[in-house]
Amino acid sequence: MRRLAALAVPALVALPLAVTSAAPAAGQGFPMSPSAPESRETWVNPAVRADERETDLFVDTVSAPRSVAAGEDAEITVKLRNATDHELGPVSLTPLRAGAVGDVAEARTALVQDRSAYAPAGPAEPAADLGPGETREVTVDLPGTASGVYPVAVEVRAGTEVTSERMLVAVGDAAGPTGESGASAGGGTGAGAGTTDSAADGEIDDERAPATVLVRVTAQVDTVPGETGEAPEAAPLILRDESLADAMAPGGRLDGLLSAVEARHETLGDGLCLAIDPALVDAAERMTQGYTVAETRRSQATQQRRLRDSWSLDDDSTGEPGRGADDAAAFLERLRALAQGCTVAMPWADTDLDAVARTGDPWLMREALQRGPDTLRSVLGAEPLEDVVLPGAGYVEPATAPALAWADTGEGSAAAIEPAWEASDAPRSDASGRSTLDDPGLPAAGSGVPGPPDETVSVLVADNTVWSAPRAGHFAELAPGIRAVTHQGSLTATLATVGEQPVTAGYANPETRLDYRLDSPVARETTAAGAVDLALRGEDPVLVTVPGHADGESAAAILDAAVAAAGGTVTLSDYLTVDRADGADLAAASEAAAATGADAGEGFGAPFTDPGVYSDAEVLRATQQATYTDDLTRIMANDPSIALTRYGFTAPLRRDILTALTVARRRSVAGFDAAVDATAGRLGGNRVMLQDLRSSVELMPPGNVYTRSSESSPLIIVARNGLPLPTRTRIDYVAEGEATLNTPDEVRIPARGSLTVSMTADIPDNDRRTDLELWLSTPDGAAISNRVDITVQTRARLIGATVAGVTLVGGLALAALFRAGRRHRRRVRATGAQARRRKLKRSGR
Repeated sequence: MRRLAALAVPALVALPLAVTSAAPAAGQGFPMSPSAPESRETWVNPAVRADERETDLFVDTVSAPRSVAAGEDAEITVKLRNATDHELGPVSLTPLRAGAVGDVAEARTALVQDRSAYAPAGPAEPAADLGPGETREVTVDLPGTASGVYPVAVEVRAGTEVTSERMLVAVGDAAGPTGESGASAGGGTGAGAGTTDSAADGEIDDERAPATVLVRVTAQVDTVPGETGEAPEAAPLILRDESLADAMAPGGRLDGLLSAVEARHETLGDGLCLAIDPALVDAAERMTQGYTVAETRRSQATQQRRLRDSWSLDDDSTGEPGRGADDAAAFLERLRALAQGCTVAMPWADTDLDAVARTGDPWLMREALQRGPDTLRSVLGAEPLEDVVLPGAGYVEPATAPALAWADTGEGSAAAIEPAWEASDAPRSDASGRSTLDDPGLPAAGSGVPGPPDETVSVLVADNTVWSAPRAGHFAELAPGIRAVTHQGSLTATLATVGEQPVTAGYANPETRLDYRLDSPVARETTAAGAVDLALRGEDPVLVTVPGHADGESAAAILDAAVAAAGGTVTLSDYLTVDRADGADLAAASEAAAATGADAGEGFGAPFTDPGVYSDAEVLRATQQATYTDDLTRIMANDPSIALTRYGFTAPLRRDILTALTVARRRSVAGFDAAVDATAGRLGGNRVMLQDLRSSVELMPPGNVYTRSSESSPLIIVARNGLPLPTRTRIDYVAEGEATLNTPDEVRIPARGSLTVSMTADIPDNDRRTDLELWLSTPDGAAISNRVDITVQTRARLIGATVAGVTLVGGLALAALFRAGRRHRRRVRATGAQARRRKLKRSGR
């Protein structure tokens, strides 16, 4: 792991957010928790606002202006809280302001500077002392200033305690900057002090860039892991809790998000596009049919069970009926209306595409990229943009880029996945190995990727994640047929900090990273609005993204800023399209790179250490389960009389793995540890189900010792299949010495049935007993059942051995009887002799 060393605070002013060095490794050994000492500094720069993190005096913004006309005064209302058990005072509040900033990268740096970089924007305002545990609201006057975008702070002092609330405030009307100077009214000397927003001759620069607004619509779908497919109806939906229903209900996060979009939909027009999570849409549609809330699910495999085990079954484990069907229906109806405009399908469950690529499993990547567009079409009636990929992490690693060719809709329909599986049903490349849930290694980087796509695939990434790949304008070539379309990373990283669980973007400069909850949600919403205003003070089109975790208030702040500050709109389709000039430049750059032998695969990816990246340990578990699922699918056979197909049966298990690798909460200081636990829990539940399914296909030996009547007698064994489809297996074995089994080439076991298999055994004459180890495997050699031990012996040999034993025992018995008779006769003779002596002795008297 490479981590940039913390620099002194004054150096932050000049530190650029772009990078020119190679990216660090994609994976770490274990999750990088923000609470762990060894990884804490990758989340929070220890040099940033350290004294404010340790204080017991808290300040939260209640209301603040998102934009102010030039020269106009404003008010900021804050809430003070004394978290100590003693009085704090004297209390004073001072409005601070740094110099106007020139771009969002500079603004991010200014917002984490020491308070000494800010100058007073007005006099300190005294307030009454705060009693123990007291909370109080106070309003601070913010004097007007010239047009520009300013970092603003409200500094609060109470005795020795000091803290601040910070935000970015835009000054100037929507038509453009109206003032001549960006210097703070108080003559601040911080970042950007003295920067002018007007031309040198005092003319007003009112140029504004057009905007395209992308709203991500996603939520955590907490299904009970281990779901398998059913047909002709879909499997019943089982959720762990009602959190998704609560988000859709009136007042919930998704309800507020849609309300914010609906209120501004007509104003933004074609400049608005929805990026929709197909997993959310699929779950909502299934919720409308009724669902269950439970902690566990029952397996679709039948299992042999002893009678006493069945007594302990919990018949009450089926859960309770869900209460969110009506809210899900209302949510879908509203989303369906909005989706008739521009839409893009997010990866399934907003899964981390780099983590998926590291598994090397093509079927996981195809489910991630190809399932979504068809889901939006079938449920919402939408027509999503084709050949577009939205990585939730904001970047893709070099090993991932070629795999994104699966997004090409020429081959990328979900309807094409199953036929592709059937067409590729060939022996595995590692058929000599055994597929287990404990395989110790990860696949080689770049394994399981297709060839170049027929149509170019566009991938939206942050601009600082592509540093030396062939570029032209806001486009770059990542791999043959894979084109990066960049957006302002500093803007997107700033917008990601809104909401209750602000996100630390993996491409954000580590020097500007902190626990963004240090500022209140209202302050961060104000900063987001200011960042949008600042980004749009230019010429080139700007992509403004409402992050997937945004609530109604933060979405409204971002959308309102885009409406007010943009110089028109541009469609996302146009933003993704390379014009003739950029196309020629990009082709020339690619040819030049090829001529010099430059490897474009080394010129993009995560520019800094991403603390939210999935660890090798987590990816390994996902890899094991993906391989195990593929082998489970491979052993089954489709049956024309059964509506369910083998790929359809196991596809939900793959989507469970994608959900386990979701981006959601993974890059949040507040949510990371819970996200790691959720990943572990889902993979754990999926593992249990996979073991249950695979163990339902098994051999049932006739006891530990099998006795044949003769050497030509067959060996009889029963193969059982608890799966809902027939299985195609073979019997593999290990035998002692030179013993061999003549096994059938294929053992086809009926669905939820059993089959008696007869095999001949060639056992050398000198072997009286032979130990065998047998198991079922796929036709290409991957073990799928537990091994069973059998000892084989022939009855003729057993009879010979028995006769010899009986003869020996008889002989021994006769010898024992002979010896006993001799001892008896001796005792009789001795007894007679003693009697005669006693008689003679009496007669002699």
